[in-house]
Amino acid sequence: MTPLLSARALMKSFGGMAATDRVDLDIPPDRIRGIIGPNGAGKTTLVHLLTGHLLPDSGSITFEAQEITNLPAHERVVRGLCRTFQVVDVFERLTVYQNVQIACITRQRRNLRFFTPSSREAREEVERALNEVGMWEFRHRRAEQLSHGQQRRLDLAVTLATEPRLCFLDEPTSGVSPKERDQMLDLIRSLASARRTTFVIIEHDMELVFQLCDEVTVMHRGAVLAEGAPAEIRANEAVREVYLGEEV
Repeated sequence: MTPLLSARALMKSFGGMAATDRVDLDIPPDRIRGIIGPNGAGKTTLVHLLTGHLLPDSGSITFEAQEITNLPAHERVVRGLCRTFQVVDVFERLTVYQNVQIACITRQRRNLRFFTPSSREAREEVERALNEVGMWEFRHRRAEQLSHGQQRRLDLAVTLATEPRLCFLDEPTSGVSPKERDQMLDLIRSLASARRTTFVIIEHDMELVFQLCDEVTVMHRGAVLAEGAPAEIRANEAVREVYLGEEV
């Protein structure tokens, strides 16, 4: 299977310390991948590099067989490669509808004028994204009036409105209740199936990763330590030693 995204020998250093050290990574399409590792393992730097929020010192990145190593983040979004952040990133003073509308219009490379014909054309896309995450009934509510779990769903709807082919989710259940956590897992599964969107989950909740992901990449000291199915990662002695412990 041809990878959807590939990275080869990615290097990024800060102050002489390698945050990513010759990382090779292949992400196949239509799968859910987890990236885990202890603090300082290089997970965040790797995701920044893959999504264009940082540029590598050396190495290469391809997406759908096209070179994107030096492409800025907004251009990667247009191509279908996007991410959410650990801290929810929405416009709090705007309504739920307007937050998603901006993403739709931006993807269409149109002017951000709310009552123009171009914005009206985005209505079906906004409605679809909000219905998919269960937020259509809150469309007229300002984002600042939402609960944290609802803001998480809105953040995901904004991301879906960009029509991603590959989406990185940074701790998508951080700060939510156990019930909301389970709902988010079900939502990601259904979106991956219905939209054929490939998701990469960056998480500290190991049980979530093992429950949700088809494949897991473990990072340690800026390098890939192990890759495989959740059962293989659970049984990997090197992984146990550096990160997971006997709890797995």
